[in-house]
Amino acid sequence: MIFELGMMPRIAPQQRRLQFIEFVMFEEIQENQLEEKHQLLWKKARSAVDVKNYEYAVSLLKPLVKELPGFLVGRKLLRASSIQAQGGQKSKKGGLFGGLKKGGFGKKDPIQALADLEDALEKDPFNESLNEQLYQLALSMNQLDLAAFALETVRQSKPEKTKLLHTLAEHYLSRDMPAEAIDVFRDILKIDPTDGVAVKGEKDASARASMKKQNWENA
Repeated sequence: MIFELGMMPRIAPQQRRLQFIEFVMFEEIQENQLEEKHQLLWKKARSAVDVKNYEYAVSLLKPLVKELPGFLVGRKLLRASSIQAQGGQKSKKGGLFGGLKKGGFGKKDPIQALADLEDALEKDPFNESLNEQLYQLALSMNQLDLAAFALETVRQSKPEKTKLLHTLAEHYLSRDMPAEAIDVFRDILKIDPTDGVAVKGEKDASARASMKKQNWENA
């Protein structure tokens, strides 16, 4: 289901930087919610992955996630298949922007912008700029799991990009997910043990995680 202007939920402050004329969001779809025609495509795609036919899997998954933008599990398998289809390589030097300018979704319909980003990410799934654009676009639609997934992709391929890792850690903290934030801060400290913000962030997140655990135990 897609919700348009007039049904805006409460959203994170960092979204205020985005320049969309229209607010659009959609519900996340789980595997067991797929209609029969989509289930068929999904099963074929998974079978293709099982036999390592990644290009065929991509050809099945791309139209599926374009039609069902909230199917995050499918999008994750699409990204993994694209990575394998590209030989598991990291982002090419200079990057491939697939005709997109940095931050270039601007006034474009967000759903179409998401589809355009997927076209570009198919060829360069680890591209830092494309994944950062996906993160910002996901935030604008209040798709917080998708936003995290975009930055987790960068974390997987380029852990030295500590600026984006800081963004990811803060994203988890804003969602009251201190355990996930701790892991990200620790990854930052592996790259730069002198990063004072990460040192403090890891300590604060650890305290929040302990408090959260205590609240659960006392509930």
